[in-house]
Amino acid sequence: MSDTGLRTDLHVNDGNGGFAILSDGAFPGIQGGDLAWGDYDNDRDLDLVIAGNDGSQPILRLYENTVGRAGSTTTFELEPTDSTIVLHLDFSAVSFADIDSDGDLDLAIAGRDQSFIPRSVISDNLTDLQQNRNLAPETPLPQEASDEDSDITLSWLGATDDGDDTPLSLSYNLRVGTSAEGNEVLSGNIAHGPGNAGQNLQHRLQDLASGTYFWSVQTIDDGFERSEWSSPQDFIIDTVSPIVAPASLNLSRTQLGIGQTVTLALGFFDEHSGVDPDTAVTVQIVIGDETFDFEKLQFTGTSWSGQFTVGAEMPSGTAALRVMGAVDAKGNAMAVFDTVDVLSLDTTLPTVTGATPAMAAS
Repeated sequence: MSDTGLRTDLHVNDGNGGFAILSDGAFPGIQGGDLAWGDYDNDRDLDLVIAGNDGSQPILRLYENTVGRAGSTTTFELEPTDSTIVLHLDFSAVSFADIDSDGDLDLAIAGRDQSFIPRSVISDNLTDLQQNRNLAPETPLPQEASDEDSDITLSWLGATDDGDDTPLSLSYNLRVGTSAEGNEVLSGNIAHGPGNAGQNLQHRLQDLASGTYFWSVQTIDDGFERSEWSSPQDFIIDTVSPIVAPASLNLSRTQLGIGQTVTLALGFFDEHSGVDPDTAVTVQIVIGDETFDFEKLQFTGTSWSGQFTVGAEMPSGTAALRVMGAVDAKGNAMAVFDTVDVLSLDTTLPTVTGATPAMAAS
């Protein structure tokens, strides 16, 4: 309701963040009514139905979208409707849906007629009889799943409809779950109408828990016909750092002297993406303020083995182990792992404190 009475305006997105009223949109103002969009004539553009009370009586107006049509002088042309077949109701709700699955959008309306009697009516669209059945669009092809920390951007290639490249007539529906056809994260079980991703060819999800996920995408045309779902694709979100596997340290000996060698085997655990075997791991003996590196024998990502030989220059005492540098496939670095004292080193040479008979000074 405006200062001049009832009005219905269509605001067109100007592509720069603003809207302008469609200059040739001569739509009736209504109250107690509804409107709906749908391609009722299967020509790959959205048509408009308006139902309600124009201030004096119930009305229903059907407008055909004629954008791009040769000889057309307006954006929408009013289509004649027989009020004895397509009822004019106010206090109404209206929707397009292919009720009988014959490839065209039928019209459903509920409200009250001029006698104030509640009515619900479905009007069958006969477009299919003109050999113009709406066919399902092409299934889109998944392109990439690009993760950043706990976020993921999913992208796919644009599809075609009935063999024609008509991107403005298509929307896309996305599902993401923890199982191959699941909807636990983003449901693809949406109401009749356009897809949940709109006309976009990508969608970003944020703050996902670490784990393995699956996604599929489908195309929906402006007759709301849906393609098959694309084959499920998987991706991994991993924000958890790898760790030294519990109880995996295995030392060949715990007491060492000069020239003696100890071997060490240990394991790594990363729940989601696995430890990168190409990133070097550092394993050290820590005694006092000094550290000494193990020599690596092998590293597979899940297991590491190395050896260390005690030199005469090393101090004696109890020693701990330090492990650092492991990184998983998503770049998460492990925290430095320190053990309590697990080795005993003795590098002090024995000395003669007395002898009988006395030894020569030399």
